[in-house]
Amino acid sequence: MSNEVWRNHPIYDIMCSNKGRIRSNSTKTILSQAWTKQKVPYKIVNVMRRDWKPSTPGNKRKSIKVHTLILEAWKGPRPMNQVACHKDGNQDNNAIRNLEWGTRSHNESQKTNKGKQTREAMFNPN
Repeated sequence: MSNEVWRNHPIYDIMCSNKGRIRSNSTKTILSQAWTKQKVPYKIVNVMRRDWKPSTPGNKRKSIKVHTLILEAWKGPRPMNQVACHKDGNQDNNAIRNLEWGTRSHNESQKTNKGKQTREAMFNPN
């Protein structure tokens, strides 16, 4: 991908690109993205905290929405009472130029105005 720029994520052991891809710092491989099973699906990846130690209790991996990871790496921590929003309503477009922090009501109005697709419409178009 041309002009792809990578930034370290502040919490997880990954890098996030301006094009919406996620790369492991430890293996240097691009992480595969899966879709959530929600009514309105989003892409997720399994990530590991940067400070994880083998002696740490609990699961070391966590599934996180890609658009949230990209925003955290490029724009900083989530502001209070804000959610990750796709400007064009396309959940498959996780490029940083298409993402912004916004209020839940702002995001809901975008879903209505931009026609965010439901799982049914995305995966069963006929």
